[in-house]
Amino acid sequence: MSDEIVISENKLIYQVQRHQDEVSFELLYRRYQPMIRKLWHQYSRHYISLEDWEQEAAVKLYQCLNRYDAQHAHFAHYYKTMLQNRLRDFGRHKKRSKRQPGNRVVSLDEDERVQLVEDDKIGAERVAECRQALNQMVRQCSSLEWACFLKLSLGYQMEEVAAELGISVGSVRAAYYRARTKYRRFLETMPD
Repeated sequence: MSDEIVISENKLIYQVQRHQDEVSFELLYRRYQPMIRKLWHQYSRHYISLEDWEQEAAVKLYQCLNRYDAQHAHFAHYYKTMLQNRLRDFGRHKKRSKRQPGNRVVSLDEDERVQLVEDDKIGAERVAECRQALNQMVRQCSSLEWACFLKLSLGYQMEEVAAELGISVGSVRAAYYRARTKYRRFLETMPD
């Protein structure tokens, strides 16, 4: 039989807490690895890679072992709760970063964004106004809104953008319409 079956969880926890025993820590980590992978697969595979999640789980295990008091709860429940809270943090951070406008400086002459507004029929003044509105819009858009607006304006299909960004088609559509509304609002404020 292996050492994992012989050594109780409480003894491993004691060894890590009192003696900083690395072997006991590794045995505990391996014992909880199926739960770690299951949580990643259920909740955060879109937010973080498996390797990064396993590293985060090891850090959380170390923190839990240092804070754990056996009189309050079972360690497995305590550790799982800590991991779930960390996953929620990742999800909130990811969603927040999608909604927050970035502080980006955009040079419209250096890439394909110029194609969004240049047209020989509208004249140089109108092109300049469109560029100015586009530049203002970029500062107000989140990175998700800008990515969707740019890709769809360049001719990508919504399904392609959704697959590339790892989000639903509905999210792409909503982000695109929010960005387009901002762009139109800036165009309307331009003098004729």
